[in-house]
Amino acid sequence: MQCDNPILIGGSGSTGSTLLATILNRHPEIGIGPELSLFNKPVLFNIPFTEFRDNLVHYLSVGTSTRGWHLYLPTMNRIEQYGWDNNSLLYLAKKSTNARDFIDGFFGNYLNVNNKIIWGEKTPSNSYQFDSFLRLYPKARIIHIVRDARDVVCSLKNRGMDSYYASMLWLYNTAMGVRLNNNESYYQISYEDLVINTENTVINLCEFLNVNYFSNMINHQHSSIDNSIKSWN
Repeated sequence: MQCDNPILIGGSGSTGSTLLATILNRHPEIGIGPELSLFNKPVLFNIPFTEFRDNLVHYLSVGTSTRGWHLYLPTMNRIEQYGWDNNSLLYLAKKSTNARDFIDGFFGNYLNVNNKIIWGEKTPSNSYQFDSFLRLYPKARIIHIVRDARDVVCSLKNRGMDSYYASMLWLYNTAMGVRLNNNESYYQISYEDLVINTENTVINLCEFLNVNYFSNMINHQHSSIDNSIKSWN
C-alpha cells in the first residue's frame, strides 16, 4: 500500500510527542509505530540512494549522526515492531530504486498489517529534516509540537542532562521546526493546549490532516500500545 500524505512529528524531546503520537494512532486511518530514527538523518535525503543502500548494513549496526545539537547515532530502531528484520530490510533496499520507493515499501507492510491507510512517524529530532521530508513527500503533513521551555528543561534535567545541554537542545530542535512556519504543510501544536483543551485541539488537528475526528482518540484505552509507553503517565 502506498501513502502519499504521511505524517511526520517532531520538535524538542519532552514536549509530549509520544502522547500526541498515541492519540493519532487511535485514529482508524492513521498508523504510528515506535520511534524509527530515520527521518532525522541527512543520509536519507542528501546522498544518492545507491550510496544509502550500500551503507545500510553499517547504519543498522553502527548508526549515523543526525548532525544536529544531539548527535544521535542509532538508525531504524525497533524495526521488528514494523514487521521487518535486518535481512528483509536489506532485501527491500536492494530492490528499491530510490529513497521514496524504499520508504513506501517499509511502511506499506505496516499499513496492511494494521489495516490503516496513512502512516506517521514520531522522532523529536525529525525537526532537523522537516524541509527535506517535504521535498520527498510534497503532500505530507508536518506536525511540530512545542512546550514551555522551562518545563522542557526541567523534564530533560530529570533525564540526566545539565541545564545548558537541555536548554540548547530545546532551542535547536524548536528553531529547526519553526523554520517552516509559513509552509502550508506545517502545523504547530502546543503540549499545553493538548492537555488543557484536548478535544478542540485534536479536532483542529484532524481538520489540518483532512481526516475525521473520533472521540475515542482522546478517551483512555487500556491497549497494548498505550501500555507499552513508559515515558509518560
